[in-house]
Amino acid sequence: MPARGSPQGDAEPMRQADLEACLSVSVNGPVASDNAPTEGKRTYAIVVCVFASLGGFFFGYDQGVTSGVLIMDSFLNDYCVGWHNFTYEDCTRATADLPGEWTTFTVWYNMVYNLGCLVGALIGGYVADRFGRRATIFSAGVLFCIGTCWVVFNPAQKHTIMYLARIVQGFGVGNSSFSLPLFGSEMAPKELRGRLSGLMVLPVTFGQFLANVVNIIVENNNNGWRTSNAVSMIPPVIVLMGIFCVPESPRWTYQHKGREQAEAVLKRLRQTEHVYHELDAIGDQITIEETDNKGWRGLWEPSIRRRVIIAMVMQLGQQATGINPIMTYGALIFKDITGAGIYSSLLLSGVNFLSTTPGLIWLDKYGRRQMALIGAVGMVIGHLFAAILFSAICSGDVDNAGCPTVGGWLICIGTAFFVFSYAVSWGALTWIYPSEIFPLNVRASAVSLSTAANWVGGALMTEVVKLFPALNINGVFFMFAGLAVLCGVFVYFCCPETKGILLEDIEELFNRSDTATSPSFVEVKTPVAMAAKMQDAPLTTEALVQQSLSTRTELETWIEAQKSRILEEKRHDQLQAQEHTRATDEAQRKREELQQSHQALAASTILWIWNALMLSYGRGSGFTYVCLGIWDLSQTRTRMGGSSMLSKWRSKFCR
Repeated sequence: MPARGSPQGDAEPMRQADLEACLSVSVNGPVASDNAPTEGKRTYAIVVCVFASLGGFFFGYDQGVTSGVLIMDSFLNDYCVGWHNFTYEDCTRATADLPGEWTTFTVWYNMVYNLGCLVGALIGGYVADRFGRRATIFSAGVLFCIGTCWVVFNPAQKHTIMYLARIVQGFGVGNSSFSLPLFGSEMAPKELRGRLSGLMVLPVTFGQFLANVVNIIVENNNNGWRTSNAVSMIPPVIVLMGIFCVPESPRWTYQHKGREQAEAVLKRLRQTEHVYHELDAIGDQITIEETDNKGWRGLWEPSIRRRVIIAMVMQLGQQATGINPIMTYGALIFKDITGAGIYSSLLLSGVNFLSTTPGLIWLDKYGRRQMALIGAVGMVIGHLFAAILFSAICSGDVDNAGCPTVGGWLICIGTAFFVFSYAVSWGALTWIYPSEIFPLNVRASAVSLSTAANWVGGALMTEVVKLFPALNINGVFFMFAGLAVLCGVFVYFCCPETKGILLEDIEELFNRSDTATSPSFVEVKTPVAMAAKMQDAPLTTEALVQQSLSTRTELETWIEAQKSRILEEKRHDQLQAQEHTRATDEAQRKREELQQSHQALAASTILWIWNALMLSYGRGSGFTYVCLGIWDLSQTRTRMGGSSMLSKWRSKFCR
């Protein structure tokens, strides 16, 4: 299929707007973008995505509430005190001195939840493909509400039943963590796709922050932990009541219900009748995909397999940065360092929440790849600052940190800088990027698989608490810093930029074909991709610079050729328009003259008949009337270009 607006797409003339979009592409940088703006208004799409993203609230709230609940007296009294004859003093010791059974319970309290999220994400892929994106969001809310009610009303000391309740809760959260970014990426105009597909992260971080606030408010209540968990059901109930009032994904609609219904959805979503460029791009990509649709087997195709690996590694990398252990066990960790665990956790969740909004904006403004690299550097700095400072000023270990109060809070501030760096980059990136890079026919399955990888990483991270006795607190921070370095290296070598490109054209970043539909599509190259292009040539700086200059020269030459062709076509169109105008005016003039001639001929004929009648009744000179009639008819026929016979009669007899 020839590309619209590409060198191979000469079958369809390139418009001036397309050329201007090409001229604004930076061929030296890693970003390729479709600068032709999405038609219509964005307000309705924003409202739809904001409403759907409320489902992310219970994802973050549940994660945030757990950190405080595990050290809340009401929870300890229900599940620790009296279990295996533990006393309140046993349940409130330093982290390293807690009873082994209780430590195991707290670990599995989070472990089974993450396993439930893993299963929920995988099931969500099937539901999203079969029944639609809205159905997946709805099922996520139902499962979470069932699981949360089970947790809230679970009897004291019923540890096994609590595990089952947490698994069901995890089903809902895993389902929503997969479906919300997918829904946002398919609903959003490309200019706002980073913000709207990653919008789920904002209610997630707000949920984490609000959970800590609620924990502080109900900390001394006899049923505080139950109240704190119950609050999380408010947003999902709102989503359940309204999710089927918003439109379905236009891409899913096109694939399952046809072009006409997809067009109606897209017009409603964009608030305009002019949606044909985006609709055609969706249709073209679906046509290509359906010719070789292999379902789950399609995930093993070389191009798709590469993307599955990228998405899964990014999701595992997000967990490897240490964000979940810090947010989940932050109160336990900083209880020993600062002496105020819940307030430390509140600070970290507050930084996470306040940093998420600028992060969503910057991901669209500066690009996914650039922000991922900057965020990785910031996370390394934050972890190293906390680790080195702990090593320098704290004399103890997990049994007794031995940190001065001010120094303990400085360590917390270093961790807060890590959280900031994470929130502006990897916090939303790992949900946005996987939802963008897959073709529609495998997108739901592939995104659910990558999301499952996130929850596998989350389950592994629950074991971090067991590393503290061996590595100490600073050792764990050093470990997270090293993992963050690996995350940055992976992005640098393996992840191309996707900012500002139609979802249907992102496919070309990985296929290297010539079917792009974005007017300004330019293949983005990572160092690995450039090395592959250079074949046996050594990956030297000079070679890379030479290749970049060659690419730029070729693009500039093509652009100049397109400009000349467009100007020539414009002149040709102008000449054709002028010729058409002249021909139209000439035809109109002849029609008017012919009409006048017919009118004159009719009048003359009537006059001649009248003269003949007068002659019949003997009134006037018949010869005179005949001459007048001949005179009028000859004048009319002459104007009409007729025979000159009447003119000869007029000259001979009517002088």
